[in-house]
Amino acid sequence: MPLRPQPKIISVKTAAMEAIVRAVDVGRGNTKFITGIKNAELCCEMFPSQAYPTDVGQRIRRLGHYRLMLRF
Repeated sequence: MPLRPQPKIISVKTAAMEAIVRAVDVGRGNTKFITGIKNAELCCEMFPSQAYPTDVGQRIRRLGHYRLMLRF
């Protein structure tokens, strides 16, 4: 059996390190999150938190449980 190559561990120290901070707010209406920082300002994005029910689909039984299978 061939031996795996050992990973090289490289230690790099710099005088100035930038902290990475991310935040997520999962609310009832929108999910908001931080994408980054630009010119000391937070860059934010959001998307809908809730998926609305659909009437398209069929219920099938698999492994003793019913599931709603959607058609796309």
